[in-house]
Amino acid sequence: LEEQQQKQTEKEAEAATAKQEAETIKKNCEIAKKNLAGLQLGGHRLTRLPDGSYTRLNEEERQSRIAEAEKNIKEYCQ
Repeated sequence: LEEQQQKQTEKEAEAATAKQEAETIKKNCEIAKKNLAGLQLGGHRLTRLPDGSYTRLNEEERQSRIAEAEKNIKEYCQ
């Protein structure tokens, strides 16, 4: 009986972990799409630096971030 309870507990834990992973993937997909949309608006986008200050992205940086967002969309939005 204890063995069955332990197996059931393990199955429940695995299901909870899988659900949490699916939610994280969904959130990552939404973030990647939002990032891409913001970068594609054009103009000189401001980005926040780790110290809290802001800087403008040059075109090369913007294109690099667009490529990264597209890669994240392919990875998380399946």
